[in-house]
Amino acid sequence: MPSATALMSALPAVVPTLAVSWGTQILVHPHVVQVRVANTGRRDILRGAFDGNQPIGIDVGEPILAVLATSSPCPSSTAGSELLIPPRLLKKDEALTFSLLVDGAAPRLVGCRAQLNDVEVHNEADDARQAAVRLAVLTRVGVAIATFGLVLWIATLV
Repeated sequence: MPSATALMSALPAVVPTLAVSWGTQILVHPHVVQVRVANTGRRDILRGAFDGNQPIGIDVGEPILAVLATSSPCPSSTAGSELLIPPRLLKKDEALTFSLLVDGAAPRLVGCRAQLNDVEVHNEADDARQAAVRLAVLTRVGVAIATFGLVLWIATLV
């Protein structure tokens, strides 16, 4: 899941002459967005699994100006608000991290486009939310069972 760090938050009010620019463009809402793509499966994802040789596309919702850094030598490109990762071998337990320069008020994960054969794509944030909901449901079920057990115990004493 992408995480975004604002580069200017409250600074313009404190230091009105401070500006962040990219080339000749003054950035209004500059952010550095971290995107992490990981193969958490049991097997490598082979280059041939990329259906139609299509790249993985990760949309961060705001225009990407540059890929500032990557965790490993991984070619990538951008198109508007989308990071494009071309077909490549993704080894089991391998994680790729990208630092992106974005100019926009609210960068966030808008979507992930991945046409991979025999591979399920998951959003880490969605998985965490679903796990929290499952835990909340299990907790309620556990309380209900404990309450029911207590009622039965009281009934046997009378």
